[in-house]
Amino acid sequence: MKKILCIAMAIFTIVGCTKKNNDTNAQVPYTMANLAGNYKVTAETTTIDGVATNTFDSTYPKPCDKLNVYAFTEFGGVTITEGCTGLAQNENYTINGNKLFFSGSDALTISSLTATQLELTESDTIVRNPLNIEMVVTTYTRK
Repeated sequence: MKKILCIAMAIFTIVGCTKKNNDTNAQVPYTMANLAGNYKVTAETTTIDGVATNTFDSTYPKPCDKLNVYAFTEFGGVTITEGCTGLAQNENYTINGNKLFFSGSDALTISSLTATQLELTESDTIVRNPLNIEMVVTTYTRK
């Protein structure tokens, strides 16, 4: 009986002390509930004629531009608050597979969604004389 009790206690100790997986970099399903939260843009890369370039500072040149907040609800609403003016714009969004649709705009591809980050890709080729912008990847970090 003592032997069984000792084995049971050893098992409970091992199971109770096992480290829980709190990996914030783990992918989560692309759902409105998982997307819900407040985000700021923290990185942007643009691929032009096959060359990837960090375009974060040129797209968001003023420090206050980097303070824009994107507040997604789990019910399909998003409020975009401009960091420079404090003005808020309300939009609607939907998710279909790995596509994120804002009202009145083309689909963006959800490249990644974790507990802490959202990465969206616009992958249409946009011809701008003389450059071809092939892809823009924007990273949003949850506040």
